Amino acid sequence: MLVFVLFLLMLFPNILLLILVKYKFKCKIDIVFLMLFLFGYLSWFVISGDWIFISYYSRIITIILYVVVSFISIKRNLGKPWFRVKGVVRGGLRIILYSVSLLQLIVGMYAISIMIDSKKVEGDVLRLEFPLNNGVYFVASGGSHEILNHHYKHPSQKFGIDIVKMNKFGLRGSFKMRFALEDFEIYAENVYSPVQGKVVKVIDRAQDNFPGYYNSNSLGNVVVIESQGKFVFILHLMKNSILIKENQEVKVGQLLGKVGNSGKSFEPHLHIHATEKSNNLFNGVPVSIMFDERILIKNSIVKN
Repeated sequence: MLVFVLFLLMLFPNILLLILVKYKFKCKIDIVFLMLFLFGYLSWFVISGDWIFISYYSRIITIILYVVVSFISIKRNLGKPWFRVKGVVRGGLRIILYSVSLLQLIVGMYAISIMIDSKKVEGDVLRLEFPLNNGVYFVASGGSHEILNHHYKHPSQKFGIDIVKMNKFGLRGSFKMRFALEDFEIYAENVYSPVQGKVVKVIDRAQDNFPGYYNSNSLGNVVVIESQGKFVFILHLMKNSILIKENQEVKVGQLLGKVGNSGKSFEPHLHIHATEKSNNLFNGVPVSIMFDERILIKNSIVKN
């Protein structure tokens, strides 16, 4: 259902792109406002859309199409007058459409501002090594706003990120007439310690969920590492895959376990967040995290 909705959201701007390149406009101002509407819509969708469901590369193609089609349309209509209004009804309709275009432009600019702000460090920051190293990875959720990060409304996980793996088609898996855990690229991937520190909590008894379902009563399989006065949480690991124990010292890059789909997880992915060290392990003050000097947000790509 989600894929179908995303397909419709993508189809709409592509119809407008077709109009932009094919329709014989009467005046330049109509072209300008249609381009502004498309820019606003695509800015919002490119930044906040769940592209991994329909191929990450379609995101890039959509941006290129907008640039190319805009150039073609401008070139084709250079000789048209700027304004051409006939009748009160047509003039009123144009004002309404122009207003909608400006409103959509504001929404798009707001999305751009959120993306820029999300790449800024808020307060203290913990530098981590990326915990996966066998391909191309995609950040499915992350950033300092709810349109980019569904964890943002959860106080302790405010700066958390969700990571999935991409195949050569820009998809998170190859679904061969089924929907199995093994179809997801990231499932059973080795997870390595992102920090040096002491293991303070290990949970390794939760079963992996069937894709599309999750266990709301379980944290899933978890590793928590204390480092530099912070707690680093690594969630949704595979049952019986965790290789380290509580109170054990771990080094950066040490194998911890494998990616699973345990706990509150609809599909295989790796979740990471950090908090200040406190007596309340799972409800601490959130800390910004950075990987290889990058703040990762939704739709970020990591090649490792």
